[in-house]
Amino acid sequence: MSSIKKGRLAQLVERCIHIAEVAGSSPASSTAKVSKYLLLFLLSIPVVLLILFFSTSQTLTFKFAVPTPVHVTSPTILVPSVSVNPFSEDTEVLLANVPFTSQAPFGNWDDDRQQDGCEEATSLMAVSWARRQTFTPAQALQSIHDASKYQQDTYGEYRDVSAADTVVRIIQGFFGYSFARFQPDITISDIVNELSRGNLVITPVNGQLLGNPYFTPPGPERHMVVIRGYDPEKQEFITNDPGTKRGLLYRYPQDTLYTALRDYHTGYHIPIPEVKKNMIVVSPLP
Repeated sequence: MSSIKKGRLAQLVERCIHIAEVAGSSPASSTAKVSKYLLLFLLSIPVVLLILFFSTSQTLTFKFAVPTPVHVTSPTILVPSVSVNPFSEDTEVLLANVPFTSQAPFGNWDDDRQQDGCEEATSLMAVSWARRQTFTPAQALQSIHDASKYQQDTYGEYRDVSAADTVVRIIQGFFGYSFARFQPDITISDIVNELSRGNLVITPVNGQLLGNPYFTPPGPERHMVVIRGYDPEKQEFITNDPGTKRGLLYRYPQDTLYTALRDYHTGYHIPIPEVKKNMIVVSPLP
């Protein structure tokens, strides 16, 4: 019990005794003493009770129930998995800044190097675009001559170069450009997809099936064109065709061009026993 509590109890006891003494000191009959002791007894009861209360009192601890935290899980929002395909045949595409040259830049079709220079001309256009370069007609003519000489000196033939050999001999060998590849057995969608990826396409074709009115009839049986765009609304391929000076952005119906697709063998006018639809894909510098 604390000292404060003890002091208060002592004061209460002393007050009770004082009251009893006062009561006992007054003149009274013989019953005065009995009344005195009875009064002392009665007054002592609350004192004892107080002593017992304070001696056994304990600090009351109030315990408040703390609610258990409820972990609310955020709802999972299911987003449909959508496969985004940027390559759509419904989207028009046209690759810009593709320089153009005819395979006979000054119209000298009597020169065999130019008459058979479609592979060199298409490669020059594609590689120059990939390297972000341009050329003059004189530079184009010089490149066609130099590429023909390189092939003649290296391989013994410069005429009628197949798609696969055009990649190896002309694009990679003569021009020294590595970001080009040969792809066999293609479809219209393959061409459109490469254009949508930002790549140029070179295709070997049977020029006699193109129906180009600017070709000298019946047209070249072995020919190559650069495909640089596709118009889905009109279903046309947009080309740089070196077989005519009017070949810049020349359009062919997609079915016409695809029907004309036909690779040929390297070597001068080697027979073509079967139709193989192949292409060359040229990517720009990274």
